[in-house]
Amino acid sequence: MQTINGSCAWKLVYERTPGGIKILRAQTGEKHAVLPDELFGEKITALADHALAPSARHIAGEELEIICGRQDPDRTNRDIESLVLPRFLENIENYAFYGCSGLKSLELYGGIKRAGTELFM
Repeated sequence: MQTINGSCAWKLVYERTPGGIKILRAQTGEKHAVLPDELFGEKITALADHALAPSARHIAGEELEIICGRQDPDRTNRDIESLVLPRFLENIENYAFYGCSGLKSLELYGGIKRAGTELFM
């Protein structure tokens, strides 16, 4: 697993697609979390099914750990209260925030072209 510095601590599983990067899983222990806009110069354009669901099972893909000065071993997403989504995000798939019951605020940009079903179930 590769490690880089960032503004929020994340453990990401992702895949590169022709349209940009798709986040398959994103885990954090942050209360006020910000997903990056880009990884390695490529825009993040999609969140997969169950991408931030606390109970989602592991999925195969490239792995990346983003650190921000402190290590938080509790990366369950259960404590997320506010979340800023990537600026270039176009697609949010089904159940993306399933089980994120503490989520009170979600910031997104106007480029969303497709949103799946039961995003906040």
